[in-house]
Amino acid sequence: MTRMLDPRIKVVALLFVNLLMYSSITYWVEAICVLLITLGLLYQQQYKDVSISLTGYAVIAALTFLMGIIGGEAAVAIGAFLLLIRKMFPVFMAAKLLIHSPSGQLICGLQKWHCPKVLIVSVAVILRFFPTIAEEFRSIKNAMLVRGIPLNIKIVYYTPQPQQNLF
Repeated sequence: MTRMLDPRIKVVALLFVNLLMYSSITYWVEAICVLLITLGLLYQQQYKDVSISLTGYAVIAALTFLMGIIGGEAAVAIGAFLLLIRKMFPVFMAAKLLIHSPSGQLICGLQKWHCPKVLIVSVAVILRFFPTIAEEFRSIKNAMLVRGIPLNIKIVYYTPQPQQNLF
């Protein structure tokens, strides 16, 4: 049986991380925030998410610092882009906490907070929408593989060759 945090804690964590990441904070506050979210993911036994998130965050942080050391116009531009991604990473990690919670528990938690029904219904629809899209994507992918059509990011443009006149 997997352990789950209270959905209200997850919502507060997501809102707090959003506010914190887009304010002026030091790198150490950001790292502590990532550590706390990691502890939440570990409590919920989401080990795969923890390994992917920490690896990605470490790579992005290392590249950001490397771009600061290198200097130059291109490195500054790339460093600014990487800094934006690094600031968004904890937000995505906190969202992973919330995504894995059952929608019924989240709706119950929002009702205990006396949230408006419009908000509760909107959240319920959104939470049920994403798994449906993922399932449809898997079905389309399997159907394409059965027909021998690979699903790649690479887009191949088909340009018909002119047919030769045999006469």
